Amino acid sequence: MADKAAPTLYARLKDKLIPSKREIFDKLGKAVRWADRKVPHVARTALGIPLMIGGVFSFLPVLGLWMLPAGAALVALDFPGPRRRLLRWLDRKEREHATPKEAAGKDG
Repeated sequence: MADKAAPTLYARLKDKLIPSKREIFDKLGKAVRWADRKVPHVARTALGIPLMIGGVFSFLPVLGLWMLPAGAALVALDFPGPRRRLLRWLDRKEREHATPKEAAGKDG
Protein backbone atom coordinates (compact mmCIF):
# COMPACT_ATOMS: atom_id res chain seq x y z
CA MET A 1 0.00 0.00 0.00
CA ALA A 2 1.25 3.40 -0.86
CA ASP A 3 1.08 5.84 2.00
CA LYS A 4 0.42 9.46 1.37
CA ALA A 5 3.72 11.17 0.95
CA ALA A 6 4.58 13.65 3.65
CA PRO A 7 4.22 17.25 2.48
CA THR A 8 7.39 18.67 1.07
CA LEU A 9 9.19 21.49 2.80
CA TYR A 10 7.96 23.86 0.09
CA ALA A 11 4.32 22.87 0.65
CA ARG A 12 4.62 23.32 4.42
CA LEU A 13 6.33 26.71 4.10
CA LYS A 14 3.85 27.84 1.46
CA ASP A 15 0.93 27.02 3.77
CA LYS A 16 2.53 28.97 6.64
CA LEU A 17 4.10 31.94 4.84
CA ILE A 18 1.86 32.72 1.88
CA PRO A 19 -1.54 34.04 2.94
CA SER A 20 -4.68 32.81 1.25
CA LYS A 21 -6.80 35.14 -0.87
CA ARG A 22 -9.37 35.15 1.92
CA GLU A 23 -6.77 36.37 4.42
CA ILE A 24 -5.50 39.03 2.01
CA PHE A 25 -8.96 40.46 1.28
CA ASP A 26 -9.91 40.27 4.97
CA LYS A 27 -6.86 42.30 6.02
CA LEU A 28 -7.21 44.69 3.08
CA GLY A 29 -10.87 45.30 3.92
CA LYS A 30 -10.10 45.93 7.58
CA ALA A 31 -7.30 48.36 6.72
CA VAL A 32 -9.39 50.33 4.21
CA ARG A 33 -12.39 50.53 6.55
CA TRP A 34 -10.13 51.59 9.44
CA ALA A 35 -8.61 54.35 7.28
CA ASP A 36 -12.11 55.39 6.19
CA ARG A 37 -13.27 55.79 9.80
CA LYS A 38 -10.17 56.97 11.66
CA VAL A 39 -7.86 58.86 9.29
CA PRO A 40 -8.79 62.47 8.39
CA HIS A 41 -9.40 63.32 4.72
CA VAL A 42 -6.34 65.54 4.40
CA ALA A 43 -4.06 62.91 5.93
CA ARG A 44 -5.38 60.16 3.61
CA THR A 45 -4.61 62.26 0.55
CA ALA A 46 -1.29 63.39 2.00
CA LEU A 47 -0.28 59.73 2.52
CA GLY A 48 -1.88 58.38 -0.65
CA ILE A 49 -0.16 60.61 -3.19
CA PRO A 50 3.41 59.86 -2.00
CA LEU A 51 2.54 56.15 -1.89
CA MET A 52 1.41 56.27 -5.52
CA ILE A 53 4.55 58.15 -6.54
CA GLY A 54 6.66 55.59 -4.68
CA GLY A 55 4.82 52.82 -6.51
CA VAL A 56 5.83 54.32 -9.83
CA PHE A 57 9.45 54.03 -8.71
CA SER A 58 9.03 50.43 -7.57
CA PHE A 59 12.19 49.36 -9.38
CA LEU A 60 14.19 51.00 -6.58
CA PRO A 61 15.14 48.67 -3.70
CA VAL A 62 13.17 50.30 -0.86
CA LEU A 63 9.99 51.06 -2.78
CA GLY A 64 7.55 48.46 -4.01
CA LEU A 65 4.69 48.01 -6.41
CA TRP A 66 2.34 47.48 -3.44
CA MET A 67 2.54 51.22 -2.78
CA LEU A 68 0.61 52.15 -5.94
CA PRO A 69 -2.70 50.40 -5.09
CA ALA A 70 -2.36 51.29 -1.40
CA GLY A 71 -2.04 54.98 -2.25
CA ALA A 72 -4.86 54.78 -4.78
CA ALA A 73 -7.14 53.19 -2.17
CA LEU A 74 -6.37 55.94 0.34
CA VAL A 75 -7.03 58.71 -2.17
CA ALA A 76 -10.17 56.95 -3.47
CA LEU A 77 -11.71 57.16 0.02
CA ASP A 78 -11.85 60.95 -0.35
CA PHE A 79 -14.05 60.96 -3.46
CA PRO A 80 -17.64 59.63 -3.38
CA GLY A 81 -17.66 57.68 -6.67
CA PRO A 82 -14.34 55.83 -6.29
CA ARG A 83 -15.04 55.34 -2.55
CA ARG A 84 -18.33 53.56 -3.30
CA ARG A 85 -16.70 51.37 -5.96
CA LEU A 86 -13.77 50.48 -3.70
CA LEU A 87 -15.96 49.52 -0.75
CA ARG A 88 -18.35 47.56 -3.01
CA TRP A 89 -15.42 45.72 -4.60
CA LEU A 90 -14.00 44.83 -1.18
CA ASP A 91 -17.39 43.55 0.00
CA ARG A 92 -17.73 41.42 -3.14
CA LYS A 93 -14.22 39.98 -2.81
CA GLU A 94 -14.73 39.20 0.88
CA ARG A 95 -17.98 37.35 0.03
CA GLU A 96 -16.32 35.44 -2.83
CA HIS A 97 -13.49 34.21 -0.62
CA ALA A 98 -15.48 33.64 2.56
CA THR A 99 -15.74 30.14 3.97
CA PRO A 100 -19.25 28.62 3.78
CA LYS A 101 -19.71 29.18 7.53
CA GLU A 102 -18.75 32.87 7.25
CA ALA A 103 -20.97 33.35 4.19
CA ALA A 104 -23.98 31.87 6.01
CA GLY A 105 -23.39 34.24 8.95
CA LYS A 106 -23.29 37.35 6.71
CA ASP A 107 -26.42 36.48 4.74
CA GLY A 108 -28.68 35.80 7.64
